[in-house]
Amino acid sequence: INVFQPCMGQEELDAIGRVFASNWLGKGALTKEFEERFASHLGTDALLCRSTNCCSEGLFNSMQVLNIGPGDEVIMPTISFVGAGNAVKACGAKLVLCDVDKRSLNVRAEDIEKKITKRTKAVLLLHFGGIACDIEGIQKLAKEHNFYIIEDSACSVASRYKGKALGTFGDMSMWSFDAMKILVCGDGGMLWFKNEELANKAEKIM
Repeated sequence: INVFQPCMGQEELDAIGRVFASNWLGKGALTKEFEERFASHLGTDALLCRSTNCCSEGLFNSMQVLNIGPGDEVIMPTISFVGAGNAVKACGAKLVLCDVDKRSLNVRAEDIEKKITKRTKAVLLLHFGGIACDIEGIQKLAKEHNFYIIEDSACSVASRYKGKALGTFGDMSMWSFDAMKILVCGDGGMLWFKNEELANKAEKIM
């Protein structure tokens, strides 16, 4: 049984052909154009977006960019992608799981608040199925307790909350373009950063 089927055809083959004909297979003019157009789609500055080879790399990248490591705690919902948990463990931080809403399967501020300690450095949330989680409540907690918000927006390419694109509420976010996502590029991902300083730091790490 086919679980999903990306929509690809001659238009995509022609685009690949143009890339081959350009004799430039790395990041180049086409990648830059994609970053700029995706930023426009988000309603943000292109200087805050960076393309990457996959969303998972963005998850691992976020730990380095935000200086998360041993002694720090990162809160995550119990329903998430395994790569998010791996990113936290790989940097030596403590992974702290919290409950989710039974109906939406999304994390709520009240779920996170129960797990906050003096060592909480970040919340790595997921907008489950592209539906916005309790982002305003979580923003309020982040301000009160001084922790970062990392938005796993892998399935939220076209999702918005009160007119603003999901993935542009926190400090850093990532989208996925693999074969099971909304926008299919074979693979790849996009990163967004709250400011240009973080974006430039990430670019040096990638």
